[in-house]
Amino acid sequence: MTKEQPLSLIVMMPVLDDWVSAAELLRRVDNAIAGSGYIATILFIDDGSVQQCDPSDFQSDFATIRKIQILRLRRNLGTQRAIAIGLAHIQNSMSCDAVLIMDADGEDTPSGAAQLLRAYSEGHGPDVIFAERTRRSETLLFRFFYHLYRVLHWWLTGVSVKVGNFSILPSESLHTLVSMSELWNHYAAAVFRSRIPFRMVPIPRGTRITGTSRMNFWSLVTHGLSAISVFADIVGARLLIASLCTSLLSALGILAVIVIRVFTDRAVPGWATYTTGVLAIIMIQFITIGASFTFFVLSNRTNLGFLPFRDYSLFIANVVDIYTPSDFKYVGSELDLFAAVHNWKAYWSSQARPFLIGDILEVGAGIGSNTQLLDPGGTGRSVCLEPDPQLASRLKQHIEAGTSRRTYESICGTLSSIVGQQFDTIVYIDVLEHIEHDREELQLAASRLRPGGHIIVMSPAHQRLFTPFDAEVGHFRRYNRAMLRAISPPDLRLARVRYLDVIGLSASTVNLLFLRQSMPTKEQLRVWDSLIPITRVLDRLLRYSVGKSIIAVWQKPA
Repeated sequence: MTKEQPLSLIVMMPVLDDWVSAAELLRRVDNAIAGSGYIATILFIDDGSVQQCDPSDFQSDFATIRKIQILRLRRNLGTQRAIAIGLAHIQNSMSCDAVLIMDADGEDTPSGAAQLLRAYSEGHGPDVIFAERTRRSETLLFRFFYHLYRVLHWWLTGVSVKVGNFSILPSESLHTLVSMSELWNHYAAAVFRSRIPFRMVPIPRGTRITGTSRMNFWSLVTHGLSAISVFADIVGARLLIASLCTSLLSALGILAVIVIRVFTDRAVPGWATYTTGVLAIIMIQFITIGASFTFFVLSNRTNLGFLPFRDYSLFIANVVDIYTPSDFKYVGSELDLFAAVHNWKAYWSSQARPFLIGDILEVGAGIGSNTQLLDPGGTGRSVCLEPDPQLASRLKQHIEAGTSRRTYESICGTLSSIVGQQFDTIVYIDVLEHIEHDREELQLAASRLRPGGHIIVMSPAHQRLFTPFDAEVGHFRRYNRAMLRAISPPDLRLARVRYLDVIGLSASTVNLLFLRQSMPTKEQLRVWDSLIPITRVLDRLLRYSVGKSIIAVWQKPA
């Protein structure tokens, strides 16, 4: 872990109306983990809150927090199921090194969060690290029933209860957990059941920042049953053995009664019949219970039930960004400059048009100068994503002024803001080179793509042509065919890769060797754009083997 490459952390907090506590807790957590070598994204799972969140409560000069999102559920599901949906969403839509799971009310303390992060940083292995509770703050009666529950849990499952949800989970363990139906019932129990390695760090439980706890006797019963249900087959097997043992004891009791009645003179009139009848009823009942548990265990082994990674999106209403530091701002200044290169735009759009079908998602739409070029005609839906609020405002004005028959929608956000929606075409026009984690971005795009759909990427080509201009506009890289093949989503087929603009390649080489300009002039762009008709002919003659730009198309199997 270095300052140059801080670890990416997602802090996931289920919330039910505790927004005041959550806002104060974030400030404390940010202070506690500052300087730890992490950058953090906060993901609140809004579990059907009645009270509305006020985004202004979460605006602060954070040291480590880079983004705050709210994932809103369609209805209240309870903490455990909210956690299951949150983990599935992270696995499918976000990228991180680890996930820190904690309550938003303050009972999971900022100092405890710092302890978990230190333990993870020291080992940095596959272990899930739980906070082992060393002190609780509830009433004496609640603690009595809690300890009673722990004894019952151990007797039924063989697993001792020492932890709650407060834990840090390495990202490589996510794919295992979200494929377990047991996660739908109880997070910690699912980790134990999964055989993912785990360890515990002693951390005392804190007190709520505001309000009172919603955990009462009936909540504890429901919570306990959810945890025990994860081990249903083990519980069933243990109860089956207990039932068979009780039935065997009843049978031995009946045999003893018969022996006493027939071979001794100690029998009291009528007692043998009464005792045998009672023992026979007990034996039959426990045999029935044992048979029921047998069928229950066998049926559960073939029933997948709810699978978080498959079914989680059914319960998500939307994802809302409520904080980014001083708001994201695009560092480039070339959008208006390149808006007038009409010949070039007509050229590359003609290469993309055969693959533009159905509902279209344009990622990084900027000011909307390419949006109309991506209109395949006819009806349909086009969603334009732009993370810069100022550019998104101009984008909205641009598409509202359009006359297309399609339905246009602008969203200020990134691909992770799009949840539960599928598209036929996802387009990145001079965008992917601005995204640091390009492989993860394309994998996320693939999950948003309908069968038979396309991902279209156009980017600057050839890393050796990387110039001050690229740095000026925020490029991480330039691409070639091998680089694009290397980041291909595993379930998609690379249908086309072409280089475009051989004349532009010559101009870029001249700039690299001699001019070294960070930005072309309007006159230079006008001359270059006037040569595009010649470039189109040359590119065809050269079979699209050289050029300053590269366009790639992936297709998802139908």
